[in-house]
Amino acid sequence: MPRAFPSFTLFAAIAILAGCSSTKSSPETASASTPAAGSPSGTDSATTAARTGTVPLTTASAEARDLYLRGRTLAEQLRFQDGRKLFEQATAKDPSFAMAHYQLAVTSATAKDFFAHLKEAVALSDKASEGER
Repeated sequence: MPRAFPSFTLFAAIAILAGCSSTKSSPETASASTPAAGSPSGTDSATTAARTGTVPLTTASAEARDLYLRGRTLAEQLRFQDGRKLFEQATAKDPSFAMAHYQLAVTSATAKDFFAHLKEAVALSDKASEGER
């Protein structure tokens, strides 16, 4: 069995290194490139979403959308409090932005705040895209 040990070790090292290989991904998420609902884009947002595999964000305010995307990026980097500030600003710009309310619920520090924003997000879900619902 002395010959099997070195080949097994080599195989295990290759498997570990293959699993640890890093891949570069775009810092922008796919939904960051889709047009906001209500904006003139020339294409139907559902068609664009189906073609690109993304979920369009439903907001009437481009500024609220940008704040939301910046906040989501911070939240994905585990900077929840920083992201929460931007979600609050996004909901101030567009109070009917369901996903911003959902993110406020997710980043809440208290159960009361969580359920208040979750309730608001659910109430606004009829204005959201199918993917957001």
